[in-house]
Amino acid sequence: YKKGDAPKFVIGCAGKALYDKIPFILEPAREMLLTTKLSDKGRLKDIIFEVKADLKDRLTAAGHIAAMARAGSCLTRTAVFSDAIKGISYLRLLEKLTSDYENSADSLVSRLQSLVDRVFTLENMVVHVTCDKEGYEAFRKAFAGYRALWPEGETPGPVPAFVPSVRREAWTSASLVNYVARAGDFKRHGFQYHGALRILKVLLSYDYLWNNVRVLGGAYGCSANFGRSGSAGFVSYRDPKLLETDRVFDGIADFVESFDADEREMTKLIIGAFSEMDLPGGPQSKGQRGFSAWVAGTTDEDEQRERDQVLGATPEDIRALAPMIRALLSDGAKCVVGNEAQIRENASAFTDVNPLFTV
Repeated sequence: YKKGDAPKFVIGCAGKALYDKIPFILEPAREMLLTTKLSDKGRLKDIIFEVKADLKDRLTAAGHIAAMARAGSCLTRTAVFSDAIKGISYLRLLEKLTSDYENSADSLVSRLQSLVDRVFTLENMVVHVTCDKEGYEAFRKAFAGYRALWPEGETPGPVPAFVPSVRREAWTSASLVNYVARAGDFKRHGFQYHGALRILKVLLSYDYLWNNVRVLGGAYGCSANFGRSGSAGFVSYRDPKLLETDRVFDGIADFVESFDADEREMTKLIIGAFSEMDLPGGPQSKGQRGFSAWVAGTTDEDEQRERDQVLGATPEDIRALAPMIRALLSDGAKCVVGNEAQIRENASAFTDVNPLFTV
């Protein structure tokens, strides 16, 4: 999303081309989006079944991603969309389509064609290119003719209102381990993003969560995430525990409130935070980062402010985050994906318990 705009459908033609070949590299995107034969119901069926099988494998092997998206979908529109296109909600859609494909095929083809007609239009188009000034002039000339090949359409309407609705969900499977997620939104409590959250992410992932969830709890992994949009979350990976891990999450605010470190330790944390910020890369990766920032509405000033906040962070700045952590944890949005026996045994801790796979 870009500051409240509608979600974007992004097709990445990550190829490289000489300036005189720019028209050639533009064409594949148009061909894929506008000329794909959607009415081939036999091929469409094969694709749906293949996608469903791949998604089931991913949800089994990487349930922490699905759990985090599902927990976050209680609170943010972005997480709702993520769950709908690659998470548990997407799996439910695929299961519905495959369970009665013959009767739903015509409707599906019609809906797909309607989406193509509404989404892939000149009015909706944003094109991103990474090049020097000479390359941009060549691209601009090539694009002048290319844009005429795209259909016109109506300007997108406003994004529907989103109303948060907190859930505590569990999704059962034959897995022997769990993926335990907790999500919150600190902006809905009046807090703003601060660069010190970058340091807190490193501190939690390699100290508090690492020691309590991985070392003592026996999980294969754990992580913390804080986004500029206000979304935040904590999740365990291949975790033999369930409610014990959730109680560890509840203790994060107290850990942050009592945090202290000397100059050497703070320097190590700052270096760890920067290792994910200013990654070296070539023109393609720099261009992709720039495009992602544009989509998110992030300016150069925002990024520089974050760098300054990370560089100047002190233990007091970390401790000052405790009220924010306590507030986002109070949202109580939770999701567990994993072992059926453990989930059933602790069913009273959840508002909903459902099987991860139905067909």
